[in-house]
Amino acid sequence: LDNIEKCAEVLSYLERLSSLSDAVSEQNVLYAVTMVKGGEAEKLRSFDADILCISSKGRAIKPKTMGQKSYMQA
Repeated sequence: LDNIEKCAEVLSYLERLSSLSDAVSEQNVLYAVTMVKGGEAEKLRSFDADILCISSKGRAIKPKTMGQKSYMQA
């Protein structure tokens, strides 16, 4: 992917993330950039679909990293 496509991939992920949670943190941005730079954009696309449950306040509970996702799948 060229830099423009990488940037679009990161922004697309962050947009989906913001629709599922209250705020996008600096950690979310850095994680998305790292994943896309590392060639793992496809994993990132499927990552935000893994909502574990909804809290009593209506917030989505989901893994924040690929490590947490693989732990929950085990």
